[in-house]
Parts: sequence; structure tokens; C-alpha cells
Amino acid sequence: MKRTGNPARFFNIMKKIDNKIPVPPVFEPMACNTAGPEAVAAETDHITDTAFANLTVTGLAAEHRSWHNCRFSGMGFVACKFKGSQMTDLRFERCDLSNISFNGSSLYRVEFADCKLVGTDFSDTVMTHVLFENCSCRYVNMSMAKLRTVAFRGCNLQGGVFGMSRLGPATFEKCDLRESDFSRTSLKDIDLCSCDIDGIVLNPEDLRGAIVDSVQALGLARLLGVVIKD
Repeated sequence: MKRTGNPARFFNIMKKIDNKIPVPPVFEPMACNTAGPEAVAAETDHITDTAFANLTVTGLAAEHRSWHNCRFSGMGFVACKFKGSQMTDLRFERCDLSNISFNGSSLYRVEFADCKLVGTDFSDTVMTHVLFENCSCRYVNMSMAKLRTVAFRGCNLQGGVFGMSRLGPATFEKCDLRESDFSRTSLKDIDLCSCDIDGIVLNPEDLRGAIVDSVQALGLARLLGVVIKD
């Protein structure tokens, strides 16, 4: 079946941070069936080839469920849980996923575009070829997550928690990382030059190998207790 959309855009983004050629996600589900709220709440372990649009779902406990080749547009999720889910070839666009739990889930070729992810729990997740673009992710929790070929572009990650996570490889482009917590997370080879890192929380060893500009370096030096004489 013919795939529509523009997977080349995702390919070009991911190629920058991974020497291996990534498999681009499906932007438009094949055999697309537009479904109602009953399909989201259905008690089934596998949902595939389905598009969901302009729905508000409340109290969904979709734990340990498999999602494949699906698209969510303009969706609102309230008090929902996707803990322990397997998600492959998914696109979320203009969705509100604030305070939703993805704890312990596996995300492979997933894109979040223009989404609200305030306080969303991605702790202990495994993400591979995942893109966050123009998303509001304040206070997002990515502690103990494994981020493999993950890109954040134009995202507000202020106050986010990345403690004890693994970034390999990952990119942050024009992101707000103010007061975010990277304690016990190595930033080796991570380029933060285009980001606002004022008030970032980390340990001295976490900074080893990080890429910053001269202004950021001054701020980090003060953070680490270095006294700079004029």
C-alpha cells in the first residue's frame, strides 16, 4: 500500500544524530480507519492501522497494550495510563498528553508534534528513533529513560527531569532547558549551544564532553563553584 506524508523530513533529522540509517516512521497510517472513542477504550491488546481525531478520552487504562501504525490528531487525554505499552510507527499531533503515564513503555519510530506534554511521565521508558517537535514539555519526567536516537526540536523542557537517563545519541535544538535536572546523566557529545540552560541542575562529572558556547560555559562554571575574576 502507498504511504503518504513526508518521512524524508524525519529521516533527515535523525540522520544528524545517528550514523546508522533509521527507518522513518509512517506519517499517515496505511489502511487508515478513522475510529471513535470506543475504539480507544476497547479492551484489546493490539490496536493497529487506525487514526483517531478530535476526541477527549478520560480515565483510559491502556496498560501493556500494543499500538502499531496509528495516528492521533487533536486528541485530549485526561487521567489516562499507557504504562508498559509497545508503540511503533505512531504520530501524535496537536494532542494534550499532560500528566499521562508512559512509564516502562517502549517507543519505536514515534513522533510528537505540537503536543502538550506538561508533567508527562516517560520514566523508565525506552525510546528509539523518537522526535519531539515544538512541544510544551514543562516538568516532563524522563528519569531512568533510555533515549536512543531521540531529537528534541523547539521544545519547552523547563523543569524537566532527565536524572539517571541514558542519552545516546540525542539532540536538543533551540530548546528551553532552564532548571531542568540532568543529575547523574552523562552529557558527553550533547550539543546544548542553541538551548537556554540557565539554572540547569547537574553534577560536575555529568558535564564531561558536553558541547556549550562561551556564555554558557561561564554560567556553568559558576554553577560548579568556580570563581571567575574580571
